[in-house]
Amino acid sequence: MIENFQYEKEIYDGLPHEVIQFSFTIKEYKFSGHYKDGEIKWFHPQPGTITEEIVREEVEAAVLKEIRPYIS
Repeated sequence: MIENFQYEKEIYDGLPHEVIQFSFTIKEYKFSGHYKDGEIKWFHPQPGTITEEIVREEVEAAVLKEIRPYIS
């Protein structure tokens, strides 16, 4: 499902509002967002808004699996 997953960086490293930025592709669509405290905040476009084939909940589960090694 997810291709080319990129852990981009930790933003505000060491501060209370620290987030992990990531990006990836599904088919020809590029998605990116931030992860913090178990929650994903999406940039535009968001999974599930482009086509019905991309189910947001499935994408979020796959992202959490990919990002797990970076969570301290």
